[in-house]
Amino acid sequence: MALYRANGSGWTYVGTAVQDSTGHARYNVNIGSADAPQTFLAKASPGSGAPVTASSSVVPTYPNAPVFDDNFDGYSLGDHWTTRYQDYTPGPGRHCARPADGRAVMASGVVTLSVSKLSGATQDCPYGVWDNAMIGTPEMTSPYGYYAARVMFQGSRGMHGSFWLQGSGEGSTEIDTAEYFGDGRKLGGLSSFVHHGSNTDATSAGGELANVPALLGKGKTPSNGWHVYSVQWSPSGYIFRIDGIPTFSTNALPSSVPEQMVLSLLTSDWELPSKPDPSSVMRVDWVRAWQ
Repeated sequence: MALYRANGSGWTYVGTAVQDSTGHARYNVNIGSADAPQTFLAKASPGSGAPVTASSSVVPTYPNAPVFDDNFDGYSLGDHWTTRYQDYTPGPGRHCARPADGRAVMASGVVTLSVSKLSGATQDCPYGVWDNAMIGTPEMTSPYGYYAARVMFQGSRGMHGSFWLQGSGEGSTEIDTAEYFGDGRKLGGLSSFVHHGSNTDATSAGGELANVPALLGKGKTPSNGWHVYSVQWSPSGYIFRIDGIPTFSTNALPSSVPEQMVLSLLTSDWELPSKPDPSSVMRVDWVRAWQ
């Protein structure tokens, strides 16, 4: 399937992609901007006696202006975000760590999330006690929309970085847009989930995304480059994407209530045996939401 871009007087060849088993062909192209979108045309090569087939011309559509747009170049991180405090024992898997102030720092247009080891081994915490980073938007977003963040995740195992949404009460679902559990994991280490219910009694959909290593390319991981992680949330479910390419979708557990956006880097108790490296950090370039 060949793709062409309008050049004013005709069409310029852009590239060729092979259709997959579902009939889709994917291209990595610059689609322009909302003010100056590019126009494209696709042509299928002849085969089995069929002639060349061309699509109608297509102009990409853009969402309205974001209702939330933080490039982390303002006066204070507190303009849009606050620490989400928890005790050391908020639930299973969080006995030896808690979010704390100072673990999310904004500078030079980026917010950096880190963890810090407070003390050595104790009887209850054989791998030490840790401060974590977890910040959220004080205001809830309206239900449904498109939520995206440009992130370079931590490389270390023993912790996981995440961009996610969480509400409360009846009808809410935790929407884990992207969680990264560190380099060197068998399936690539990146997951997308939705969870409904408590930590001890949750219904979930999603998991580790085995398609991500091939999507990013050889030698590339979520920790050695910037990527845009997004979720499109509607009454019928969710579509998760990386750099605009769908990676997972589900109609399970559609949330119907307002939710907070959250950025976090957490050392869960079950991860600590992997010995997290406190120098390994998660960086976020921007967060946006359209509704």
